[in-house]
Amino acid sequence: MGSGAIAKALGNALAKNVRFDVPYATLFWRVIIYSQNDDYSRQFITNSEILAEYTNNNGGEIVLKKHTIIAAESLILPAIKIGEVSCLGSMSLFKNGLEPWLIYAGIPAKKNWERENRIFLIESQLKTES
Repeated sequence: MGSGAIAKALGNALAKNVRFDVPYATLFWRVIIYSQNDDYSRQFITNSEILAEYTNNNGGEIVLKKHTIIAAESLILPAIKIGEVSCLGSMSLFKNGLEPWLIYAGIPAKKNWERENRIFLIESQLKTES
């Protein structure tokens, strides 16, 4: 995790499988990111304290790219790709990849709008002023 990025780990797999490609990746309050999920098919035990051989957890790395916004109270499921400059609106559920430069919202989240391309212009202005 880079400077300015904060994640609160709830569960045993979150901290090692969530990565921030900072600067400018933003998580708002009460965002939930699951990097691992149990198999609920009734063929396995569903508990994070049980040895892996008795469970069938699936998941994978989640990377927040530069200028990514995950708005308040959103839920992200395991092993998805979050594209650069993408945005997930408040109270959204996301289970697939976020394509770059798009804004998603809803349950399940759907593409709604394109983000403006001024972001990198503003970023370069910030760098020259500091």
